[in-house]
Amino acid sequence: MNDSNQPTKFDAVLGGQAPLTDYGAEFLLNCPAVNQLYLLDVSRNQLSDSMIQKLYQLECQVIVEPQNSDYYRYSALYE
Repeated sequence: MNDSNQPTKFDAVLGGQAPLTDYGAEFLLNCPAVNQLYLLDVSRNQLSDSMIQKLYQLECQVIVEPQNSDYYRYSALYE
């Protein structure tokens, strides 16, 4: 149990809104506080296999599956 006021879980399950990509995950990897987490949930995002392997190197438990490989961004076009 964490006695401080720091969170022990970070849930980055963003669904279809703005998924976490490799670009955003790099910020997590470079943040020293990420290793103070107990659990990092980055499932249902847009992470590559190579980024998933990097995240597995963290000192916290990492949940990565499933990823949204079929995510598409639709734009509305009008004349």
